[in-house]
Amino acid sequence: MEKVLSISAFRLQDAEGRTLGVAGTVVDITERDHAEQHLQLLYRAGERIGSSLDVFRTAQELADVAVGELADMVSVDVLDAVLHGEAPRPGPLVDPVTVRQASFRAVEAITAVPAMFEIGAVRVIPRGTPYAQALSDLKPRLVRQLKADDPWLVRHPVLAERVRETGVHSMIAVPLAARGVVLGMAGFYRGTGSPPFDDADLSVATDVVARAAVCVDNARRYTRERTIARLTQRTLVPDRLPSQTAAETTFTFLPVTTSGVWYDVIPLSSARIALVAGDVSGHGLHTVTTMGRLRTAISALAAMDLQADELLEHLHALTEQLAREHPPVENPDQPELTATCLFVIYDPATRTCTLSRAGHPAPVLALPDGSIHVIDVPAGPNLGRGVASYRSTSVALPEGSILRSRC
Repeated sequence: MEKVLSISAFRLQDAEGRTLGVAGTVVDITERDHAEQHLQLLYRAGERIGSSLDVFRTAQELADVAVGELADMVSVDVLDAVLHGEAPRPGPLVDPVTVRQASFRAVEAITAVPAMFEIGAVRVIPRGTPYAQALSDLKPRLVRQLKADDPWLVRHPVLAERVRETGVHSMIAVPLAARGVVLGMAGFYRGTGSPPFDDADLSVATDVVARAAVCVDNARRYTRERTIARLTQRTLVPDRLPSQTAAETTFTFLPVTTSGVWYDVIPLSSARIALVAGDVSGHGLHTVTTMGRLRTAISALAAMDLQADELLEHLHALTEQLAREHPPVENPDQPELTATCLFVIYDPATRTCTLSRAGHPAPVLALPDGSIHVIDVPAGPNLGRGVASYRSTSVALPEGSILRSRC
């Protein structure tokens, strides 16, 4: 085993200052040096792990930090449900567990890498192995001397072959768990030329995995919220527009993000219709649900036959109320609640559009002669910001005109 020594030399001299010789001290500081290296590793892990809300990237950052510093090879597996934002019930896992390879890295000396280490590969953790034992009680396992003919490896020839191909002789299996929920498993391995793992290595491996597990769980929660927000967004934005005779309407909606974009066509009295387009600030479930509340409010206000600018004033007050109910201080990542909105009332009897907007881009008018114009609609403040001051503009539309808005 390698030792780290601190050597000091001192000159010996008599009372007159004549040199008599040299004295030296040798102190074994191996444990102190290892402790300092472990502390530095934990510091680097805190800096490098969790740079994104992606499960695969977070798992790879864990492997990248540990290889070369703590282990010769690191493999991280996560439960397949974690990739979809879900997680098993809190507590240990006792049933056969199916995991997916999320990350892998090895030093250059380990050249033979089995196909089972391919990113995305699916495998079942065999019973009776250190991996299954760690998942069953959520305690890490240290195998100081690992041999292909160990009893538990003999029962699992695939794992034994992996040990032979890579030259691994020592391993640590640490459950990837955060907030009482098991997310996966991290395996640390040492091969030919490296000393076996010891208790100090087990401690630092456990600490590194604990930090990474919180980041993986954050990524899982983000994935779950984004999935729910997308499903909610699908239900709150109309799949088709209501049929009416006042005008032909169409739309294109690409929900690439969980944003608060919405649109609507609302039938009014006297064969008129209201055309609406808007966008709530931010992303995520809160933004999507706020969009649904504003869309519902507009439908109710439009049924009262309010003028376009008057309707936006009421909507401005509602947005301010919603912002007070959910202030950003409760969630630092949530931006201040604001929204934009374009509200248009079209009267087919007079072929006139009355428009008012709250921070929304002005619509574009394409005339039958092929000319295109941006309608000059006074831009009021965004909903929920500033003083509610909106004005309306009326525009006559020749037959065959096309009015287009974007979010």
